[in-house]
Amino acid sequence: MSFKKIIISLLNGRILQEIKADKIFPLIIFIFALAWVSILTRMMVQQKMNEVEKNKRLIKELKIEHAQKTIVLNSFNRISKIEALLKKQGSRLRPSNKPAYTLDN
Repeated sequence: MSFKKIIISLLNGRILQEIKADKIFPLIIFIFALAWVSILTRMMVQQKMNEVEKNKRLIKELKIEHAQKTIVLNSFNRISKIEALLKKQGSRLRPSNKPAYTLDN
């Protein structure tokens, strides 16, 4: 098949008839389906990677927040310091004489 004949059949829309594509049509469909699945898989992987990166950033932020709160709580490590702060602020809270209890559903 000459180059000129290929161009003319391409422009006329008969290129598939000229190359006898009806014999390889199932292969063409399979390759198209394989390419589609490949693209879909890449998109799903990219979406999952974006979600992982977002969660990594969130974890980093939460670790920083946790460290800050740990520092604050470690400064209140003794009950006497807390009682002194409550007394200083004029709170009516006092330590409980009864043990803690849990509520059951």
